[in-house]
Amino acid sequence: MRSLGILKQFDGQAGFYYQKDVVTGKQLKDFWENASEDAKREIKGLVFFRTEKDVEIKNESLGRSEIGDLIETAGNMYLVVSGRLVKGSFVTDSDLRGCVLSKKSAELLFGDDDIIGEEVRVGKKTYRVRGIVDLSQSLCMVQGEAENGYPCIRADAPRLPLSVMQQMLAGLLLPECEWISEGNLYYGVGRFFLWLPAWLILSVGIMECRKRMRLIQNKVLRAGMEMGIPVAAFLGVCVILLVSLRFSDDYIPTAWSDFAFWTELFRKKRELSITLIGNPFQIADSIMLGSLAAVMAAGVLLFLCLLGRCIRRGEVPPNRSEQYFHSNVQGNVQSDCS
Repeated sequence: MRSLGILKQFDGQAGFYYQKDVVTGKQLKDFWENASEDAKREIKGLVFFRTEKDVEIKNESLGRSEIGDLIETAGNMYLVVSGRLVKGSFVTDSDLRGCVLSKKSAELLFGDDDIIGEEVRVGKKTYRVRGIVDLSQSLCMVQGEAENGYPCIRADAPRLPLSVMQQMLAGLLLPECEWISEGNLYYGVGRFFLWLPAWLILSVGIMECRKRMRLIQNKVLRAGMEMGIPVAAFLGVCVILLVSLRFSDDYIPTAWSDFAFWTELFRKKRELSITLIGNPFQIADSIMLGSLAAVMAAGVLLFLCLLGRCIRRGEVPPNRSEQYFHSNVQGNVQSDCS
């Protein structure tokens, strides 16, 4: 499904957000120059960014203007609006004269979104449009100067747990991050909900097999089914767990009997989610959480539809012994009354 595909793009991404500037564009350049080979191999993208609200964006050739958000970045701009580029390309960190507009801004300023190469003016600077992103809000994205400061950091490291990513970025992150967005967590939750119907199908299948087993007269075949059904149930559980759970190594304890690990993990991830929801959403997080909500709704709705169908199928007429019992009871009641 489309929402799961969008959500999958965030698997391995993480955002680290602060209320004040914590890094500069120069630090990004220094990080890549001094990074270990492991960091260069595992970290696929890194961006610093800040958002300025209510900025005037002008098309001086047509005399049009609008008020929107100006996002200034340093590094891989695609991480700010993952999966939303529809035309052109993102601006590289060496291109200080290029910009990316939202589809809404392009249509308001030019009447069309086919405007690659056109110019817009933001403040005292003129930028040439390099790309268009599919967003319903007014937006202009540019690369900032090396000395500019940024309060937000996003990284893309598909194979790294969050804890390892934080270690690799230790030189950039402050000891206490004010709120964090962990893409692996929300992608894992989305897959879990999407596979809810599979648990119902497995349960119903096992119960149906047991019902049919009771009708079998052949002792050998019945004994074989008595042994095969638990094995099939175990294999079914293992398959669903393998295909539905997609969490990083941070979610695996050193010992499965360590129940304190699970309670502490749940507490930390719960606080992480509450803090993220309680703060202003960045664009990438809005896209991620919107996709998660769609995936969860689809999984729950399909589960309820299958459950309702199973319940309706279970409403069968009583068997012959039940009919005989009810008829006898009714006859005795009538004779007593007479």
